[in-house]
Amino acid sequence: MTTKFRASTMRVPWLSMSICGLCIIALISIVAIDANLFRRGRGLMQGELQERLRDVAATAAMQFDGKDFLSVDTLKGAKSPVVIAASKKLETLRSSIPNIRYAYIMRKTKDPNTFAFVADADMVAPFTELDRNHNGILDTDEQPSIPGEPYDVSTSPGLRNEAFLHPATDTLTTDQWGAEISGYAPIRRSDTGEATAVLGVDMGVQDYFALSNRVFSTSLFLLFLLGVGSVGVSVLLLFVERRMVMVRRIERERSGLLLLTSHQLGQPLTIFQTSLESLQDEVDSPKLRDAVIEHITDAQGGIYRMRGILSLVKEAASIEDKVLQYHSEQADLGVVIREVLHECDVRLRQRELHVKFQTSESLIFRFDRSLIRSALLKIVDNAILYSSKGADIEICTTRDGNTVRIEVQDHGNGIPVVDQGRIFEKFTRGSNANMFDPDGVGLGLFIARGVVTLAGGSIWIESQEGKGTTVFISLPI
Repeated sequence: MTTKFRASTMRVPWLSMSICGLCIIALISIVAIDANLFRRGRGLMQGELQERLRDVAATAAMQFDGKDFLSVDTLKGAKSPVVIAASKKLETLRSSIPNIRYAYIMRKTKDPNTFAFVADADMVAPFTELDRNHNGILDTDEQPSIPGEPYDVSTSPGLRNEAFLHPATDTLTTDQWGAEISGYAPIRRSDTGEATAVLGVDMGVQDYFALSNRVFSTSLFLLFLLGVGSVGVSVLLLFVERRMVMVRRIERERSGLLLLTSHQLGQPLTIFQTSLESLQDEVDSPKLRDAVIEHITDAQGGIYRMRGILSLVKEAASIEDKVLQYHSEQADLGVVIREVLHECDVRLRQRELHVKFQTSESLIFRFDRSLIRSALLKIVDNAILYSSKGADIEICTTRDGNTVRIEVQDHGNGIPVVDQGRIFEKFTRGSNANMFDPDGVGLGLFIARGVVTLAGGSIWIESQEGKGTTVFISLPI
């Protein structure tokens, strides 16, 4: 009895220590996993927020024409209708998007490290909104920027170096208004495509980190509150749920911005179209009719262009929101490509371009005829836009096992190496694209990639600046 008792009394502490040790090891492991998830999750959410700022700036910049700001550079400009109208648009933008503290427009000066303000949302904001500390006066950090006021951009590399080429962000900037995370996008002239100004939006650092850290706001508390057996599952479920809530919130805000832009474009389009049709019906004087018809034709061309932009924005939104439906049907890929070429025939003849289409066999398989046709149309359209007059465009299809490969090759200006890694992203174009097509919005390849991905395929490019670009599409059979 004594021996057994001693053995028992020795075994119980040993077993307790083992369980405690295992619990501690499990707890440490879970803490380590949770810390790793925290770092990775916060990094993902900060990346999402920075992308959101780029999207907000890029979509908002489409509402302005860079020609309007060429002469705005002095204090007198604060009273000009152009500046007032721009400031009101910026204030509408800021009030529509949560957590955006500042919205403004800047342009370059002779000093590469100094930009000048053109317009600011605060210029039209009421005094009560500007007086953030409610002391009855406007302190230095509360006063709105005025046209011509200089701004030091030496510590803002995204604004100084990239913002005039494509949408960009700065991770952290500190100035007289505090510390912010900023997103920028170029404002281009409607006639030449030249970027003459930059639209910027700022989110306060406190708001930025509060949003990016909110995913894990209660995970550590639950980790120690729950037992070792349930902590891992609980933290994982909490992480997934909170992250999905945050992602849905960001997507709702992005969709809201796109709807806002669509409304601002769609409403004047209807007015323009109705007015032009009425004007065309009422012009009876033979002497005036030719001139009026010419202007009507130009205006209708502008309307056609704006409708094209609106359609692209809606297509991009449907892809990003994952609401685009892919419906497969038995179809002939060669016939679809010939339909695309037929639709582009007038533009091909205008540019004196020659298309060489080769196919090794009849490629009949199941795919979404409408969506693949739309993606190919955007790729061929790019080949036409960026080809030199009289050049060749080569299209060929081949079958390799269970895949079909499509190649569209042009011999145009090509894409600079520095731009190729982001060429399939939203609102992204080659930095040399404006020399050939100042009206592009950088959504064609983004939409094409979304369609091909939805089909279960892949898309990539090979390009050499000055020699041309080849777009490759691989589709499953």
